[in-house]
Parts: sequence; structure tokens; C-alpha cells
Amino acid sequence: MSLKNKISRWISAGLINQSQAEAILHYEKTERPRTTWGLSGFLLVAACSAGLGMIALIAANWRAIPIYAKLAGYFVLLISLGYYLLTIKLKNKSNFLSESLLIFFVILCLAGIGLISQIYNIGGEFYETLLLWSSITFLLTLLDDKELTSHIWLTSFYIGFSSWIMSAIVDTEVFFKITLQFPVFFLGLTMALHNQKIEKTLPLNLFLPKRKALAKWAVFTGFISLISLNILSFESDSNKTIGAFDFILLSLLGGFVFTAITFSPYKKIQKNLLHGTLLLFFLFYIMALSIELNSLLSTFVSILILSLPAFFFATFKKKKLFGLFIFAIAVRLLIFYIDIYVSLMVTGLILIALAGLIFITVQLVKKNEKQISQWLIKLE
Repeated sequence: MSLKNKISRWISAGLINQSQAEAILHYEKTERPRTTWGLSGFLLVAACSAGLGMIALIAANWRAIPIYAKLAGYFVLLISLGYYLLTIKLKNKSNFLSESLLIFFVILCLAGIGLISQIYNIGGEFYETLLLWSSITFLLTLLDDKELTSHIWLTSFYIGFSSWIMSAIVDTEVFFKITLQFPVFFLGLTMALHNQKIEKTLPLNLFLPKRKALAKWAVFTGFISLISLNILSFESDSNKTIGAFDFILLSLLGGFVFTAITFSPYKKIQKNLLHGTLLLFFLFYIMALSIELNSLLSTFVSILILSLPAFFFATFKKKKLFGLFIFAIAVRLLIFYIDIYVSLMVTGLILIALAGLIFITVQLVKKNEKQISQWLIKLE
């Protein structure tokens, strides 16, 4: 229905004629591959179920199975499955079954770590298992052309690395400082992969899934980081300081991301929005760790940080991501309302004034939409 509506508008606008419209519809019905994400999802569930079921069977018959049989059976299964997947990869015959088997292979790698550690009574922490699993499957993630594999790897690495920091570093301030820089790191990698020279040197089928996954993780960890910054700014009893090492690390990381954004193929207005978001994030980072932020200032800067990505995604017409950041702004306002509920009069006046300001801005934008569009074109 969406395609038919678009074709109707194209015919009304005189872009195509009726015969061209019929040809487009015929091509979409006959040549375009069917969307089978539903089947792929069920096969993914089957792969996870098979992997967990195998782990359960081994655990249930643990004492009855000899050690050599456990290890030999595991490695035979792992090598056979790996060889089968490699054969499919070389022949470029990837399908839903091979995708599910790949997930099953990744789960088997994790099961193997548990198997060997149980046989030889090797102690360890949960984060050590995840980091080892991330190391083993890193090359597989690089060579796979599916975005899901990247998300699985990034999830295990993020949880493992964060857990390691939390257990190894007792000081919560240091933990915040390290983990809060994840979104900047992911944003830098995403922008670097937008570079045209890098894009030309990498295979397109491997390149695009990595860029999409990193972009989503930049958004996801960005929300976590902003929440953490707000929480940290409210802790008046914490000894928050910014040392020389912090400034050096921030400068290197910020310089990398700034350069990657500058040399990306984005439009000028989009680069300015990203540069502004990066600058606001670092300013809020420094303020949250050096001075006491009141609720109003913290809310104001948070809304600015969320507003710039919202405008950025609006320039790309990414409605879902734009809506996500608008929803985050509304939630931040609600938190502000709850935080200073003791002064309902002041809170109400501030929120009403903010709502009025937003309403007037929207009306002005609507009234001068053509002039603003021409101005944005000049900025490009």
C-alpha cells in the first residue's frame, strides 16, 4: 500500500506515466526478494534453543561422559560446523539456515569456554568469560556480513568490559569517567566508516552492517551516558575532579571524533549539528565532574544535547530516531518536574514557559518554512 500511494503521488506530479507505474509494480511483485525476516527470527530462536539444549544435555549427563569424549565431541562439532559455514561463505550461498547456524556456532564458542573451565576446574569471573568470548569471535564478527552478529559481539564486549571496570575499580568516579566515553568512541568509529576513502577500500556487504551497528550503539550508549552524567551531577557528596590524564584522553578522543565528522560526506548543516552535540557533551562532562550543577542547568544542557541529534536525524528524515530523541526530551522534563517538586509554583512556571517557547518556535518555523529551507540549502 505504501508503494501504491507513492506511485499515485508520482503520477499526479507528472513524474511517471501509467505504463511506467504498472512496470514498477510488476517489478516489485516479481523480481524483488520477499521479506522473510519473520522466518529468520524463528530460525534464530531455533538456533538459540538448540545451543542451550545441547548445553543442558551435557550438563545432565556430565558424570557419565568421559573427559576425552566431551572434548573430542565438542571440537568435532565445532570444526565441522565451522567448515560448513566457511564453505557456504566462499560460495556466497548464505541463507536463513546458514545465518541461524552461525549464531549456533557463536553460542558453541561460549559453551566451549564453560566446558573446558569445568573439566579442568579453571576459576574465573563472568566478565572474563565474556571478554574471552569476544576475543575468540572478533574475527568472525569482522568477516560476517550480518548486522545481528555485530550486535551480539558488541553486547558481550560492552557487558564484559563494563563489568571488569566495575569489579577492578572501586572508585565510582573513575568507573563513570571510563564508561561515559563509550558513545563518543562509537560515534567516532561510525563517522570514520562514513569516510569515502575507507568506504571504497572495504567490501560493501561487510562494511554497511558494521556502520549501522556502530551507529545504533552510539545512540544507545549515548542515552546511558547522558543518564549517568545527570545522576553524577546530582551527587553532591562525591569527590569529582578532572585531572591532566582526563584532559589528554578527552582531547585525543574528541579530536578523533571531530576530525572524523569533518571529513565525512555529510552536509554542512549536519556536520555542524554533530559538532555542536559533541561540544555540548564534553562541556556537560567537564561540568558534571568539576562543579555542582543545579537541576535547572542540568536539565537545560541535557535538553540541548538531546535536541541537536533530534535535528540531525530530522535532516535525514529519520522519523523513528527523531521521535526517540523527542520522547527522551519529554522524559527529561518529567524527571526535572519530579526532582524539584517541593517548589511546584516555580516548576510549573518554568515548564509552561518552556512549552510556550517551543510552541512559538514551531509556529515561526512553520510560517517561514520556505525561507528556512532556502537557508539550509545555502548552508550545504
